[in-house]
Amino acid sequence: MPSFAPIFRPFLSLLLLLIGLNLITQVSEARPGYAVRHGFTKCTTCHLSPAGGGPRNVMGKAFGLRGFSPGPYNSQDLWSADVRGLYYYPENPTNGKGGMGVMAGNISANLPVHVDEESKTKLRAVLSHNLGGFPAGAGSPREVFLRWELKEDSEGGVLPQYALLGRFVSPFGILTDEHRTYTKLQTKSTWNDLDMGAMFSGDPASFLHYDLALLNGQKTAGAGVAAGNAATWGGVLNLRFLSTSFPLGFGLSGLHYEKVKDQDSPSAGAAYLMLSLDKVTGNTIKGSLLAEYVIAQGWNSTLNNFFTDSAYQTSVASSESEGWYAFLNWDLTEKLSFVYKYDQFTPDRKFAADSYTRHGAGFKYYFGPNLFTQIRVEKAEATHPTEDKGTETGALDATWAYLQLSI
Repeated sequence: MPSFAPIFRPFLSLLLLLIGLNLITQVSEARPGYAVRHGFTKCTTCHLSPAGGGPRNVMGKAFGLRGFSPGPYNSQDLWSADVRGLYYYPENPTNGKGGMGVMAGNISANLPVHVDEESKTKLRAVLSHNLGGFPAGAGSPREVFLRWELKEDSEGGVLPQYALLGRFVSPFGILTDEHRTYTKLQTKSTWNDLDMGAMFSGDPASFLHYDLALLNGQKTAGAGVAAGNAATWGGVLNLRFLSTSFPLGFGLSGLHYEKVKDQDSPSAGAAYLMLSLDKVTGNTIKGSLLAEYVIAQGWNSTLNNFFTDSAYQTSVASSESEGWYAFLNWDLTEKLSFVYKYDQFTPDRKFAADSYTRHGAGFKYYFGPNLFTQIRVEKAEATHPTEDKGTETGALDATWAYLQLSI
């Protein structure tokens, strides 16, 4: 298992740096950015999952209106649709993987099942299916779970407010639906990597949220039975500290899966923070800044289409890796935002000079309610001798345009 102690030193340094820079200047979109900007301490304010992400409720849909009047289906949350398309232009367009494609066509249902009049426990079923998209996700179920609401939002206490049973996105680190994020690839916790099991979420205090997941298999997502899965388990713990008034929120996550045949036991730890630029600058700058640091072990062998040299990937399969992530969203107008993303991944922390870095900058623009495009130019670099002129995604520059419609 990795030593989690090194998390805190870089996390503290990053925290002090971000605070210091903003005090001096006084001047995707990823979902946590909304939470820290508007002081939402509960992910269920906008999402059906208490860990955040996935199908949204009416409030979540309202945040995508951006000044447009809602369509006939934006004011209900019994069903939802999410369609995503991409044009990807790699550094070497002749030989590199690129072009246009439909990434996903997700249909979701949010069905009330039962309300216990005595205990006030509410049960609902949430089902989401990808009807079409890239081969990795086309024609496959996504979130499929039962959600018990065990008590009202106004009730505190250590016991969980929500219990989930089924398939869901793991509550590890910062949730982002950009599945190319290095810290997500590093831990196989991208938008496309779902888990099967049970999750319990609660808010012991107004500023503290926890998610505790007990998972079966090893990222099997309950897609089928397999040899050894019945005896293979994993767990994820996520703690998030977020105040309604303070401009900074932060969190800690840890995960561990039991060893399966011919593999190490995959483990990881994450520290992350969320900064509201609105609150820090007195609304001079509207936006958010997210950052995450991750160390992991036993996951390098799962990175597909990332390493160019398979021998190098094999040599670091059991190594302790390190990853950094930062995402800036700056709202220039209600409909137009500037975005910047930084990714860094070091497959073996003992050889820090051998790393992958990527800078991406561009703009996000809303054409209509919950309809936006994002255009970004990326500069990627890989320093290991077998990777610096590689042909896989870890070493290639790219320009891409992304279109998303949510209903």
